[in-house]
Amino acid sequence: MSWFTKLQHALPAARACSPTSRQVGAYLLLSILLTSAALGWAAPTTSAPAQKPAAKADAVADTKQKPIKLKHAKYEPTKTLAVVQTPDKFLNKPIEIEGVFSSFSSLGLDYKKALRPAKQYITLLIYRPDVTHHKIPLGELKLFFPREYSDSVMKLEAGDKISIKGSVFSTALGDPWMDAEQIVVLEKTKSPTRQAEESPLEGGD
Repeated sequence: MSWFTKLQHALPAARACSPTSRQVGAYLLLSILLTSAALGWAAPTTSAPAQKPAAKADAVADTKQKPIKLKHAKYEPTKTLAVVQTPDKFLNKPIEIEGVFSSFSSLGLDYKKALRPAKQYITLLIYRPDVTHHKIPLGELKLFFPREYSDSVMKLEAGDKISIKGSVFSTALGDPWMDAEQIVVLEKTKSPTRQAEESPLEGGD
């Protein structure tokens, strides 16, 4: 039974009683409450504050690639084969080499004596500069690039001429293991696919 219904039943009972001061007061109180209910006067209620629309995380997520920070102010231009032939000479020295990109690889990743975890790095290979009649990757040179900057190298194609700045951090197995801090494309390859994309379509009516 609602409180409104209870008031309707209580009002006649109060009228039937002898008009003592308490009963008169109760009768008046019941009358006021009943009248208020009939007129739709509701007691003030506290409503929960309106919730603000959830703000987007940091407004709009920043999708830009982090800028690559070089570790040294100057990098010594060096012949790639010189690094391969005498890696100890270039250990922990900032150098800059050039080469022709071959492919991405997992070569050397997770090797304990020259550890670069596969979860944090990718490996790049360049072609041997001393072989021209065949395309042979220079497997002796392990080039490691941080995954957090991988977007900057994902568009590399086999045959692209690139510049690599970094330093040899290990000579395990007698090979140079090099951290590539920055990779810049000097000249894009003229592969058949790229030539087809760049050439205007021939034909007519």
